[in-house]
Amino acid sequence: MKIPTGWHQISVEQYLEIHELQQTEFDSLLDYEIEILSILTNEDYNSFLDLDFDELNNIIDKIKWLKQQPRTKIKKAGKYRDWE
Repeated sequence: MKIPTGWHQISVEQYLEIHELQQTEFDSLLDYEIEILSILTNEDYNSFLDLDFDELNNIIDKIKWLKQQPRTKIKKAGKYRDWE
């Protein structure tokens, strides 16, 4: 399973799916985070339920970069351009 390490490694479609999720729609924070992992890795939600808690926690720690919004500038041909 490949886990993205930053915004640059996910598609616009994945971003939109994550952005549309509402934590309140889930029974727990863990369920919410598993759904995000499922979107990011294209793995089935239930496959994460088979992991032991420590292993799952380690994977969740690897996606903490999601708490920061993506840059509003894009790099093109060595230059940064504002995205507005």
